Amino acid sequence: MELLTIYIRIDYNFTYKSLTRFSIGLFWFESGESTMIDYLDIYLHPIHFEAEELVEIIQNSLTQSGVFEFQEEESTDYARDIFSAACIVNYLENDVPVAKLAFAKASTRKGLYLANIVPKPSGSISMEKYNEIGLLFIREFKAFYIYQDKRVTITSTGEAIALADIIPGSKTRTFFQRYLNAHPLSYHPLDIERLDVFICAHSRFRSSIKLELLNRYLKEELNWDKKDANWCTKRISTGLRVLEVNRKF
Repeated sequence: MELLTIYIRIDYNFTYKSLTRFSIGLFWFESGESTMIDYLDIYLHPIHFEAEELVEIIQNSLTQSGVFEFQEEESTDYARDIFSAACIVNYLENDVPVAKLAFAKASTRKGLYLANIVPKPSGSISMEKYNEIGLLFIREFKAFYIYQDKRVTITSTGEAIALADIIPGSKTRTFFQRYLNAHPLSYHPLDIERLDVFICAHSRFRSSIKLELLNRYLKEELNWDKKDANWCTKRISTGLRVLEVNRKF
C-alpha cells in the first residue's frame, strides 16, 4: 500500500512581513518492503561449545567447498593479533582467490561474526558484491556442514534495511512514524514538535538509533532532499545530546 503525502512549505519573514518562499511538493511513503540495502552482518552462534571450536568446524566444513578456502596460517596470525578466536577464509572465483573473509569473536556473544570482506590484492568492493559473497558463504557452510552432534545457528542482518532496523524500539519508532505520516517537510511548529516528541521518547526509553542509516532512509526511501534529511538527523542528534546532559545536570 502506498500513502501519498502532500506538503506545503511557506517561509515567511516576520521582520519584513513578507512571503519569502512558497512551494508545494509531494512524496510517497510506501508501507511495503524497503529497497535500501546495507552491508550484510553475519553471526555464527555455537550451541553449547566455544568459538575456538567453531573455527575448527569452519575449517573442516569448507574442505569440500570449491568456492571458499580456509587459511590456516593467516587464521592463526589473525587470532594472535586480536587475542581472540578468529579465522580467515578465501573466496575463490575460477579457483583464484579474489577476496578474504575475516571472522572474529563477537565481544558480546560467544560466537563469530563477519568482521570484513577484503578484496585481493587491493581495491574496493561494492556493497552488492560484499553481500553476495556473504550470502554465498552461508549457503556453502550449510551445504558442507559435516557435524551431526554440534549445532550452529546463523543469523544475518542488514541486507535490506527497514525503519525497524534503524529505530529498533517499537515505542519510539511509533513516535517517529507519526512525525513522518503528518507533514514533516512543512517545518510547521506542530510538525517540528512531533519530531521533538520522538526525541524525548527516544531519550526516555534509552532506545538505539542509527542516524547515518536514517539519513539515507529519508533520502533513498522517502525521496527527501539532502538538506531536509540533514536537518532532521542533526536535530535528533543535537536533541539527544542536550537531553543526555540534562539527565546528568
